[in-house]
Order: sequence, then structure tokens, then C-alpha cells
Amino acid sequence: MTKSVNFIVLQASVVFNQQLSLFAEEYPDTKDGRNAAFRSAIDKLKFKKAVRISPRITEYVLVYKANITNDILYCQLAKRTQMDTYKLTENTIKQETIDSYPPLDVFINLKQQQFAVELNTKILSASAIVTTVKNLINSLVKEYNIFFNTIENKKEFWDLVSDKNFIQEISFDMVVPNFFGATSAANDLVTGAKSNLNADSVELSIKNKKGGLKASLDAIDSYVRYSSAAGSWKLKIKAEGESRYRTVSSTDCCKKKEIESNILDLVKKMDSDWHVDNDVYKGLVDKLNGLFEYEE
Repeated sequence: MTKSVNFIVLQASVVFNQQLSLFAEEYPDTKDGRNAAFRSAIDKLKFKKAVRISPRITEYVLVYKANITNDILYCQLAKRTQMDTYKLTENTIKQETIDSYPPLDVFINLKQQQFAVELNTKILSASAIVTTVKNLINSLVKEYNIFFNTIENKKEFWDLVSDKNFIQEISFDMVVPNFFGATSAANDLVTGAKSNLNADSVELSIKNKKGGLKASLDAIDSYVRYSSAAGSWKLKIKAEGESRYRTVSSTDCCKKKEIESNILDLVKKMDSDWHVDNDVYKGLVDKLNGLFEYEE
């Protein structure tokens, strides 16, 4: 029986600083301009082959492996860990500590500006993946920022704010417009903050300390849709009978995509001499495309 591997999908949002007008001609603040800037960052990764960051005492690395298609890249993400080994020398066994980099498979869709990252919580949690990918990619660029958020199931949000739960706080963190520009209360709020204040994101927090918030569809649906596409949300809720409020974030509700491990095995064999039947290759690409979320 073929084993399946879980992936989460991250959406990248490129945000330009209005004060950095030097780069306006190279990367106009349009959908195409932001995508060109995103591709430029990934080109730097391909050129360097690997990018490393070392916040605090650990180390993270993103390694470029191969192009599957013109728009889909294969990479691996790893966190340095240490493990003990024992070596026999004559009649003595010595303990040695070595660095280990257990990898997570990563696929980048340049057209969609999305990362599909293998989810293995023994290595990195979903929230840690978001932070790590953001820090690694932004280490490659200086002229602009690239934000990342998980793509989640909006139904889970509405299930959490149903009448069965007491709601104390709803927070939305929304990045400036990127892949969509539909008119809505959320879009108007964030666009205005960017135009008037040069903000790169807006956090909206709605509270009722006694847990009496009413999350009606008409009132907050645009913020839910916006933060799910380009940002994040957070709730403080408790069910009837519970004594304490608990915090649930959008990364806790991120969508999981599956791909068969034998497909991943095939990808890992790719190198400059790798050849595969056209039908097999087409099937591989179809499977990888299924990892990503596409615009409606």
C-alpha cells in the first residue's frame, strides 16, 4: 500500500515600500510586477543553490534541487539538529555528537507564488514552517518584503465562531493587496492604510472581554476571506462548560494536501541525466499541480 505524505500550502505576498521609489521602474506595484519580484528572489535561491539562516542557536537551510517545469521547482527545507553516534576504536567506544539535517520536501509554484511544504511536526510545526520560509526568502532580498501565510479552510473558522462557543477576541492580520483586488471592506481598509500610511499590513482586533462577540457573516466575511488569502487570523474562544479561553490561529486550520510517497521518490531521482517516459512525466506534473491552490 502506497504511503501518502501531507503538505501545507503557503501563499507569498510581495509588498513594496513606497519610499523605495528607486525600484518602481523595475518592479511596478502591479500583479505582474510583484510576481517578477517574487521570481527574482527565487532566482537568487537557484543561483546560490542553498540559503542558510541562524537565528539564536539553531540553523535552517533551504536547498534548491531541480526544476520540474518552468513554473514548479523542487527544494528541500531542513533544521539542523544534533545526534549522538558511537564509534568503536580498538577496544574503546567513543560518543560523538554530529549535525543532522532531516529534510522536508518543498515545491515552489512561481506562477501562483506558493510554496507546498511537507508537514512533519517532528521536524517543524506549521507555524514554524511559515516563519522559517519567510525568514529564509527575505534574507535574499532587500528592496521589498515577502510575507507568507498558510492557506486554510474558511469553513473551520465559521465552525469555531458558531453559537456553541463564547468568543472573546477575533484578530485579523492582513497584508496589502497582492493576487486579488476585489472591492470589500477589508480591501478598502488595507488599501487605504498602504496609500495613506505606507503600511505593509493591518491588524484588526475585535474584543469583548465577557465573551459576547457575535461573528455575523455580513459583518466580518470580507476580513475572513482577505486574511485567509493574504494574512492570518486568530481567535480566543471557549466552549460552554470550559473554564478558560483558548487561542486558535489560522495555521491550526491550514489545509492539508496529500501526495504519494512514490511520486516523491521519483522526484528525488531527478538530476541532469534523469530521463522519464512522457506519460510518467505528465502524471508527475499533474500530481504536483494538485498540491497548489489556484485562483477561481
